[in-house]
Amino acid sequence: MTRNEQRRQKKLADRKARRKEEHRMQARVQSSGLRGQMEAAQRWPIVQARVSARIWKNGIGEALLVRRGPGGMTAFVLFLLDVYCLGVKNVIAEVKPDHTAANWLSEFFERSGPWEDVAPEHVRKLVEDSIGYALSLGLTPHRECAEALLIFGDLDSSQCATGFTFGDDGQPHYIAGPHDSAARIRDILATLLRTCGPDGFHYTIPLDGPELPGELADVLNDPRARITGLDEAEDADVRTTV
Repeated sequence: MTRNEQRRQKKLADRKARRKEEHRMQARVQSSGLRGQMEAAQRWPIVQARVSARIWKNGIGEALLVRRGPGGMTAFVLFLLDVYCLGVKNVIAEVKPDHTAANWLSEFFERSGPWEDVAPEHVRKLVEDSIGYALSLGLTPHRECAEALLIFGDLDSSQCATGFTFGDDGQPHYIAGPHDSAARIRDILATLLRTCGPDGFHYTIPLDGPELPGELADVLNDPRARITGLDEAEDADVRTTV
């Protein structure tokens, strides 16, 4: 075997060994559960921080943080925020191989947006302040929120000078999603009634037809309610089940 062939074979062997180590590392991180994944990812370099450009106009939008780590892995957390009322409405937290994560995010950006690139500290402050606002109304964040927040690591939200004003025209405004059950709608409205009083909030309910469902007739006839078509509500809430 010539010296050039020996060098070529060594390079191929080294490349194969690196791929094996990457696969082992990916398997180790991905088998550690969401908390373990986020604890590992919080030390990786941040490569992207974004917020939906229309979040304050629509009341609902996303905040995103992406970190890239060793072994060809990317971690990202997408927080669906309801800045009018509910705080963190949904969470997608993932650790994927770089190419898989890049494809997922690219497809997501294509069907959503527009977006604003912001400082990572801005994302953390917006998410945590959203949670604080919702908690002040008696409303708790999405069940996976605590684990997802670990991706922020030691980011210092006090470095973000932006101040956020939550609610809609000074009051909480609950916008029911198209997949919210009647029971969930009633629970949220009961909480708002208890914490804000009868004149302290508004709400929007989507309907898929002209008939008022009997179980929500009193809710829909309340003067605080705004009724929308289902298509309009889906436009505002379409990404809750991504």
